[in-house]
Amino acid sequence: MQKKRKFVLQAVLDYRRHVEESALVVVAECRRRCDAYIRQYERCEAAIEDLARSIHCSAAVRLDNARVCELLSAHLRRVVQSSAAPALHARGDLDEACRLATAAARSRRALEMLSERHEAAVAAADLRAEEAEIEEFNAVRPGLRLAGWR
Repeated sequence: MQKKRKFVLQAVLDYRRHVEESALVVVAECRRRCDAYIRQYERCEAAIEDLARSIHCSAAVRLDNARVCELLSAHLRRVVQSSAAPALHARGDLDEACRLATAAARSRRALEMLSERHEAAVAAADLRAEEAEIEEFNAVRPGLRLAGWR
């Protein structure tokens, strides 16, 4: 049995695995940022709806409360509008990170397929070498019988 031959591109494969893992970390961070913007948007929208209900309820009772609610609602709308650009930027970052992670996964998988082919070729070469040894043994000593063989 011959010793196992090492895949010559193993260092490249390890590096590509590392690149893919790093890309997945970036994707997770971008996803967290996008989710934070979505939660902020949802909280602001819910607060605006609550204020709108307050305005209708308090308009008949106190005009001052209605005005405060309108000011808060306007402020929350400005918060939503001001966070729209960073949210879109974060979404673009997430899309780019996903694209890079996908490319890294493809690159890694291509090398893994080469490694699998290499292992199969090594196994086939070892099998051929073993068969050649058996054939050589049989050719040199055609009449020799091994113990227990007929």
